[in-house]
Amino acid sequence: AGAAMDIVNAVSTLAGETPQDITTMKVGDPAETRLPPGNTTADFMQSIVPSRGVPDAPDGFNHMDATTFYAVKPSTTVFFNVTFYNDIQPPMPTAQLFRATINVIGRAGTVVDHRDVYMIVPAMGGVIFG
Repeated sequence: AGAAMDIVNAVSTLAGETPQDITTMKVGDPAETRLPPGNTTADFMQSIVPSRGVPDAPDGFNHMDATTFYAVKPSTTVFFNVTFYNDIQPPMPTAQLFRATINVIGRAGTVVDHRDVYMIVPAMGGVIFG
């Protein structure tokens, strides 16, 4: 029992107390069938770029590049900017709603968080103001 508890404690420390690199992965809705062949709802996301952390570098993480925060401390909250663009789905007579997921990826490909995102394709002649 002692060795098992040591392993649990070591895994908990590794997962909860050591810095890790954080990036994202776009995941399309597997049930979506309205898009042209070869496309998924993830294709509406043009880019997901690291923005800032709280606390910011160097206190909360080491540095960031166009895709990843490096050596993020467990108590740090990181933010990404997502750019959406529709060049795959034409408008229809009624507005269309699509869903995708952004997985936040940590050490060894582990999903540490996720966010569902929704995209609206306006109806023909419709306008969405943003």
